[in-house]
Amino acid sequence: MNASQNQYDDDARLAARYSGAGGAHRVTFGPKALIVGTALTHLQLAVLMGALLGDGHPYAAFMMFLLSGLFGLPIAALGCFIALALGLALRPIANQGVHVLAFFAALTLVPAVILLLAGLGFAAIAAGLIIGTAAAIGRASVWKLVTVHPAKPTTTEHPAE
Repeated sequence: MNASQNQYDDDARLAARYSGAGGAHRVTFGPKALIVGTALTHLQLAVLMGALLGDGHPYAAFMMFLLSGLFGLPIAALGCFIALALGLALRPIANQGVHVLAFFAALTLVPAVILLLAGLGFAAIAAGLIIGTAAAIGRASVWKLVTVHPAKPTTTEHPAE
């Protein structure tokens, strides 16, 4: 067996590991999906912060919306990088529902743990749930902007030399 046949066998085994059908799906997204998802997530967070911290008064809610939108920009930039890393990690998984659940889980747990370590108590869990929900909705909003490439069937036969 020569080196090229070994490489072929390794690739086939790797692809089979990602998909029970013997091939690996590949999910791709462009900058449009990343920007739209991040923008919608940021907008939802600003609206939720305005509604929750606005004390029931329209003016206060609007001011909280503006403040959280403005001061939340660095957090949105960080969220964009987290979304990019998570999206790249989920590329072999074709099921978009799994992507949405992963965004909810990751972006609920990470902020909640950080805020719990900062000593915020129950507010940390509530903030984590708000952020995770906004991230999941943001990811679901770009469902149609990603491309799922079908698994290519692999074979264990070696090409003729």
